[in-house]
Amino acid sequence: EAHNRLRDMPGVVVPLPFDDEHPKCQALPGGRGLVTKHMFVMERLRGRPVDRWAVEQVQELAAREGGSPEEVMQRLRSMSQAEIERMVPSEGKLRAYGLALDARDRIRNSVALIYNWSIGWVGAPIAYTRSPRPVNVHEVIDRLFRVQARCIFQEGFFNADP
Repeated sequence: EAHNRLRDMPGVVVPLPFDDEHPKCQALPGGRGLVTKHMFVMERLRGRPVDRWAVEQVQELAAREGGSPEEVMQRLRSMSQAEIERMVPSEGKLRAYGLALDARDRIRNSVALIYNWSIGWVGAPIAYTRSPRPVNVHEVIDRLFRVQARCIFQEGFFNADP
């Protein structure tokens, strides 16, 4: 039900439960789903798990600072809420940085395009690039609140696993 109700929200994906109505379960002998009173099985969502992404971020921060991930985690745990909030760039700064990265990529990729369609025919072509963008935590929080608010106040259900 949540899958159908939230389908029109951009960037929101809700996995289907493997219940009796799931097309893959209907093809099984007996047509029974994998949802019971004590077990709820849903489709796997493809992508990078948040916990793995967080570990990578801590490792990158440790490499930049020349320390270990454990030292970074210890330092972060010892910080107050206000100190952590000061580390997060404003939404405007994150957007400006994203625009600067877009401009840099466009300039670099324009040069690569010209080269690839001229001298690149003879030599090796230049690869196009897309610089990684930092996660805009403000947009993530806003989207989570919008989805949860819609679920609760418009659709009449609550999902504890956004």
